[in-house]
Amino acid sequence: MPLTHFTLTRPADGHVYHFTAQGSRHGKLAYRRDDADLWIQWHPAWGWIAPDAAGEPAGMSFSTPRTLQNGRPPQGAWVSRKGDKSLVYDLRWGAGAC
Repeated sequence: MPLTHFTLTRPADGHVYHFTAQGSRHGKLAYRRDDADLWIQWHPAWGWIAPDAAGEPAGMSFSTPRTLQNGRPPQGAWVSRKGDKSLVYDLRWGAGAC
């Protein structure tokens, strides 16, 4: 069964972001954040990433190297970069729709 949604939780303050499958990228489902035009998608060179406007990684899995990633964004620690700041998130898969 394909992964339809997941959450990213920021442990520092407990804020939760919901992502839902919308379309595909490079042959795998792509996921859009429900409240913003931010994506997590497959990138052939980097694996699962949250791309910036140029398509380069602005966020990625910290716990699962690209060589061990499969058809869905890996659960566990993710790190994002925003300017000179880095934030840690915890990605957890969901079942069904958000």
